[in-house]
Amino acid sequence: MLLFHAYIVNVIPHIIWSRTVGQGAEGVGLFFIVSALTLSASWHHRQGRDPKPTAAFWARRVFRIAPLFYVVLVVAWLIGQGKPGYAPHAMAQNVFTPGNLLAHVTFAFGWIPAYQNSWVGVEWSIGTEMAFYLLFPLLVQWLMPRVGPIRMLFLGFVTSLAWPWLMAHVFAPWPGWAYAFLFWSLPGQAVWFSLGLALFWIPRPGRGLDSLSIWMIAAVALAVALMNVPPAYGAVMWAIPGGLLTYAVWHRLPGVRGITQSRALQYAGTRSYSWYLLHWPILTAVVLPYFPDAGQQGALGFVARLIPMAGLTIVAGELSYRFVEEPARKWGQRLIARWGWAQAPAAASPQRERELAREAQLSARP
Repeated sequence: MLLFHAYIVNVIPHIIWSRTVGQGAEGVGLFFIVSALTLSASWHHRQGRDPKPTAAFWARRVFRIAPLFYVVLVVAWLIGQGKPGYAPHAMAQNVFTPGNLLAHVTFAFGWIPAYQNSWVGVEWSIGTEMAFYLLFPLLVQWLMPRVGPIRMLFLGFVTSLAWPWLMAHVFAPWPGWAYAFLFWSLPGQAVWFSLGLALFWIPRPGRGLDSLSIWMIAAVALAVALMNVPPAYGAVMWAIPGGLLTYAVWHRLPGVRGITQSRALQYAGTRSYSWYLLHWPILTAVVLPYFPDAGQQGALGFVARLIPMAGLTIVAGELSYRFVEEPARKWGQRLIARWGWAQAPAAASPQRERELAREAQLSARP
């Protein structure tokens, strides 16, 4: 994601790797797959242990997402006011208004095209995630057992294809720029989440399908996805290689087992939420105005943006993780246990520690 946003500030034309770097939204989609998969595993792990599993699930998600998000809202308001180009042009008149603030505090902004990416600059995925979290208990308890993984995949693909078209041509006369933002809402991203839910239910492959086969299929699908497909179909195309690679890593197939044990990726997984929220305000309000050559076109400008943004994001992310994310998560666990919704957190066994580290690595935002 850092590569993508350093790239789109001044797109580098006629560079062979630009088509790949320019697919940042599909990188977020990969996170959606992993999120749905790991949440399904966590949900089934906690069944029979939490007295009120649905309430406990929602509360955990709020304590995990909201505290840092609210802090970043304040930071973005302080450093983004009066800076041209902070928000996309189509949303510039809606930045830092009372209505926009209310939509962000309640996480309703994911359903409002003019607000989806207007305050922090990258928050559209947070609104989509929170909408998915709201529906997750219903999906995993009621829908998935009835339709099964294959039908769930089909529903996700159809929804992602139909939603933007219906909203743009049938239900409302949306302006042209709103088409992409409507695609960012939960129905437009349903293909990713349905893949994650389905992958948890699909068993580990037998000898007929090994990691080499998955990598080959994923490579072909990726090559097709890199072609000039219309934006409305991009997520559907990219979901295929993303789902296959997630499946291979999740089941630790030969050739990919080492990925889940990489300390660097485990570290990135635990800090990825902070990095994701902070990197765009750092880029637009700090790097571009104050670092020489950061606004230039070409490879020099790309590097001049990427290096300081990455360094500052890592430092700021470490601080926010230690002093906001982790304290809020632990405080939430204690409150949820006190309310009687879940058991009090206990020291994890060595096996559970490994599982948590694996989930953290898989959950790393791209």
